[in-house]
Amino acid sequence: MPLFIRSVRLYPVNDNETFHRRFSVNVAVLGSLNLDVVFHCEALPIPGQTLLCDDFATGPGGKGLNQAVAARRAGAETSLLGAVGADASGDALLSFLKREDILTHGVVTLADAPTGVAHIVVDRDGENSIIVASGANRAVPADRLATAGLQALVWLAQLEMDIEVVGGFLREGRQAGARTILNAAPAIEAARSLFGDADLIIVNEHELAQFSGVPCPAGNDAAIEQAARKLMVRDDQILIVTLGAKGTQLVDSRSSFHVAAAPVVAVDTTGAGDCFCGVLAASLAQGASVPDAVRRANIAAGIAVGRTGAAPAMPLKDEIEAVSNG
Repeated sequence: MPLFIRSVRLYPVNDNETFHRRFSVNVAVLGSLNLDVVFHCEALPIPGQTLLCDDFATGPGGKGLNQAVAARRAGAETSLLGAVGADASGDALLSFLKREDILTHGVVTLADAPTGVAHIVVDRDGENSIIVASGANRAVPADRLATAGLQALVWLAQLEMDIEVVGGFLREGRQAGARTILNAAPAIEAARSLFGDADLIIVNEHELAQFSGVPCPAGNDAAIEQAARKLMVRDDQILIVTLGAKGTQLVDSRSSFHVAAAPVVAVDTTGAGDCFCGVLAASLAQGASVPDAVRRANIAAGIAVGRTGAAPAMPLKDEIEAVSNG
């Protein structure tokens, strides 16, 4: 296994800062940081309905933060780039990330936008419904994100930030010779312009259907393969379609195959896709093949859905390996 050494260089970032740390890391994640407010109810609400529940909880979340935590806990040194507001929620998220030993030099604090907030309803079967107020996540300009000098083997992004910011990040990753991954969630039509800069594209069956314009029922491998090829813009790309309890399907320009998921009892599916993405990125950075990385990510997501919450539910490397070797 190669040894990855952290290096430091000083250089100006903007008028208010005089230095920036340059790190060599395994995984760089660009994405959202949110304060999650989670309600556990018997069922998800329907339009016009008021639901009562017995409790709620707050905690760290956001696709970027969740995926960074998953990658770090899976054993990859990880850097997170994103934005929070100059408020108590932002301070709490940064403190959490530092406790997780995630590099936060790329997280910008904005004085004119609040930290993102996600309201999440989880039903008795573990399914969820989420509303996000993006705040600082979509307010940060590209020139405030400290990607200059960033060294990582894998660059991972999602779509809860401005499309132009995500596109610039992926292009820089490719120019640096890294493997680039786009988790194309949520499904935003304008994001199709980014697909050419992603070596791997990760979607679930609903996102795949939205981007491809054709139904993609879980369990219909042929339909999923056909739809996935509609998203490819390069012959060397790989489409990874997450199917929840039905596993994962990998599609490239010549073949398609299915990776089964382990049977699990779902308690809370919030963050399961983020867990998959983060562990996949970590595994690839650690030298795993794509199929092996998918198998490991499936195992990790299966562990995560057996717990409540998003970032706090991400499994540790030893837990993943115990199931892998069991």
